[in-house]
Amino acid sequence: MPAEALIIDGYVDEPACLGVPPYISPYIRYIAGVLHEHDREPRYLTIDQIREDPGLLKTSGSRGIAVMVAGVTVPGKYLGGSRRR
Repeated sequence: MPAEALIIDGYVDEPACLGVPPYISPYIRYIAGVLHEHDREPRYLTIDQIREDPGLLKTSGSRGIAVMVAGVTVPGKYLGGSRRR
């Protein structure tokens, strides 16, 4: 039975990570893959889930590994690429 690990998604505000289903940044997927390769079963929670129910951290138990991925919120608007003729 593989040991478990907790991944907390605090969201990454990068244009490359937005709008691509399943709406999980590649960093989360990379971390999950590394944990899986090291015989850890990742459990995924978003920061919104934890804010809504902080008890989720207590029910996570003693996993040994916790990883949080978060970025700085960037103010402003993202511009889409366009080609001028």
